[in-house]
Amino acid sequence: MHTILGMMSDRTLRHLRLHQSILSDLAADFDRCAREYVGDKVQRHFTPDFNPDDGEDIFVIPQRSLDPQLVAAVNDVQSLGEVTSADLESGALRAVVGIKIGTSGAIENAVFKAIDRNRIIKRGILNLVCDAGTFTQIVNSALLIPEKTAMVFTAGNIYFENFRIASRMLDLSDVFEEATAPQVSAFLSHEKFKCGRQDQITAVMDSWCKKRIAMISAGNVLGAVTAANVVAHASQFDVEIKVVAEGGVEKIIFPEDRKGIKELLKVLNDDYLNSGLSGNKYETNSKVRKGSSATASAPSSQQEH
Repeated sequence: MHTILGMMSDRTLRHLRLHQSILSDLAADFDRCAREYVGDKVQRHFTPDFNPDDGEDIFVIPQRSLDPQLVAAVNDVQSLGEVTSADLESGALRAVVGIKIGTSGAIENAVFKAIDRNRIIKRGILNLVCDAGTFTQIVNSALLIPEKTAMVFTAGNIYFENFRIASRMLDLSDVFEEATAPQVSAFLSHEKFKCGRQDQITAVMDSWCKKRIAMISAGNVLGAVTAANVVAHASQFDVEIKVVAEGGVEKIIFPEDRKGIKELLKVLNDDYLNSGLSGNKYETNSKVRKGSSATASAPSSQQEH
């Protein structure tokens, strides 16, 4: 038996209701992806400092369970909400997950297909579909499920090629060791930062901070963003990031207190998310409500601070 789910931007799961005529074809294709994803690629245990060659190497995390909320969703699909056209248009859909249930009732494999805005065709005057030789406007938004697979769970192992994409769909923070002292020093010395005394900063860091530094370094986040990008993203969650200009280039002023350090690391690690469905802002995992949409009834946090 197969179940096809939609994973939203806050990692909640929704039922992707499919017409019966395509369910079997789509399930068969997900099965093929599960069988062929690893192929003859070189399997490597995940290490943050290794960049796999595209199409030649693949990371493996052996004997790794799927996230509990995903397992719970599979076991009670009828209670899930459904992916809607509004979810597509808002960009709330993060991934499509095809899950095969074995005869024992356990998950046999799970195939994750990453979805971004380029995979959504919205209703609009310029978006046309051919019907019996005549082009007309599409009536509903369309979803293009990519051929490329982002991650596979099978035989108790998780396989992926890009950690940053995979970590948006599953919580993989437990695979990281703390960044070593030289790694922390290299991180603080990055050209995107204006850093004070490193010894004072590292003295207030705890294990959480050092693991996040390892995760951010593994994703090469600092190489892909500017200080302005970081400030703009952080402002959506009422997090203030200070910058200073040096030689005509803006640099992020690295905080010297633990609270400020954690807020910056959460921003860089994509730990803050917008829910496209509700418009609420969250910290991942803990579901701590952020920003002006917060209410008195917001869930309490279990996350370390």
